[in-house]
Amino acid sequence: MSNATAMQILRSHGRAAASFQILTSDLQYWFSGDACVAYADVGGAWVALGGPVGPEERELEATHQFVQEARRRGKRVRFFALERDVPADARLTALQIGEQPVWNPADWPHSLPTKVRGQLRRDLKKATVRLRLASSAEIEDPTSATRRGIDAVIAQWLDSRKMAPMGFMVQLNPYHLAHERRFFVAELGDKVVAALIAVPVYGRNGWFLETLLRDPGAPNGTVELLFSQAMETFAAGGSTYVTFGLCPLSGAKDNITKLIRRGARSFYNFDGLRKFKGKLGPSEWEPVYLAYPKGDNSAVALLDSLRAFVPRGFLHFGLKTMVQRAQAVCAVIAALLLPWTIALALADTAHWFPSRAVHLGWVALDLVMLVGFAALARKFQKRLALALAACASFDFAASCLQFGSYNLPRTEGADWLLSAIGILGPLGCALFLWFSRNRDQLHKAGAEAPRSRVSRPRTTRWTATDALAELQDSGVQPRARHAAPESLPEQSAS
Repeated sequence: MSNATAMQILRSHGRAAASFQILTSDLQYWFSGDACVAYADVGGAWVALGGPVGPEERELEATHQFVQEARRRGKRVRFFALERDVPADARLTALQIGEQPVWNPADWPHSLPTKVRGQLRRDLKKATVRLRLASSAEIEDPTSATRRGIDAVIAQWLDSRKMAPMGFMVQLNPYHLAHERRFFVAELGDKVVAALIAVPVYGRNGWFLETLLRDPGAPNGTVELLFSQAMETFAAGGSTYVTFGLCPLSGAKDNITKLIRRGARSFYNFDGLRKFKGKLGPSEWEPVYLAYPKGDNSAVALLDSLRAFVPRGFLHFGLKTMVQRAQAVCAVIAALLLPWTIALALADTAHWFPSRAVHLGWVALDLVMLVGFAALARKFQKRLALALAACASFDFAASCLQFGSYNLPRTEGADWLLSAIGILGPLGCALFLWFSRNRDQLHKAGAEAPRSRVSRPRTTRWTATDALAELQDSGVQPRARHAAPESLPEQSAS
């Protein structure tokens, strides 16, 4: 089997919105005749992207075969982002994990609410941005102005994210199979200020708007105008289906998914994303499910699915997220250092320190660290981060030396906890700062995506890899109002 076989099956039977992503994500494939399943192996489970891709009459059979193969290999099975109702004889439990909006381009813009349609008309008349469909030649040439402009928008957006880049369905791989995609751009002068990238949904004569990004300096209403341009282009081409993709946890009724939605609000604006897409007047909202064999625990199924999004593990993802939000982490450290430094200054010298001079030296060092972290919280600077990393490393080494030579014989009861904080705290700060020192280079504009490499294993499974596995798919933030395009306020990227 080969990627050409997967593409052939996809062209004939790819009905799910996310079906094209089976070719652009770092997944393994299981084939059964003219059906295939793309999945991520997360250790104890196989997490499939959607359901089997193949003839409708073979989907149920392929589902059973895939579950049996996984069980034979000692794996649990999860079908993530299943877009159809699960038939009773599939022997699967379906948990709704969100909804996706759907349009018929032929109905645009008449499907919009009257107020929004009027605003769109006014924005079109006043628009200062140029909207167009970029050619394949522009996109496939990494040195073209359009390609570099899109790269810059992607880099700015990534740098503004609150979470580290993820994998599976939300990894951004914008240039793989670029000739199959459609790239719409909004330009202000000679600068790209927004980009919308659509991928085909072959089996439904439609398109999935996979990526929508904007520059912070883009005029208000730019993303709506870009969306309108895409809808008009698709309508002219005879397409009958457009979707904006999953709104995570929208419409979820299960208590577990509701709890996750509440807990993750500080990292992801679920309500804002749902509101923005809803404002564009979809004709309907399709439910999206996580399906797993009956009898399996729903919490375990969700955890398995989440592991597919963080292929290098939750710990690595947490560390990368801390680096991504380095200024916020520095603010927390500074806030914790303040009471610690006060307590250190008031501590009993004879009990904790070899001399008064050593005591004052520790207080002075912590004051320097406190001021340094407060400065990094306001503006993260590499040189200051390096200097503080060196200070924290010295703090850790000196703390170990003093504990071993002076404090160990005197330590009892609660002293052990305080000593552990005094030693491990500087170590944690040092490691964080060493990892964070180059955060300004995490996402450089103009990076070219190397060609993907495909290796064919001896079994019927194969792995497609792509060099852009560290990028994240887009989310769209709503705006509370429309302003005239002439105004250029500072805004977050959509």
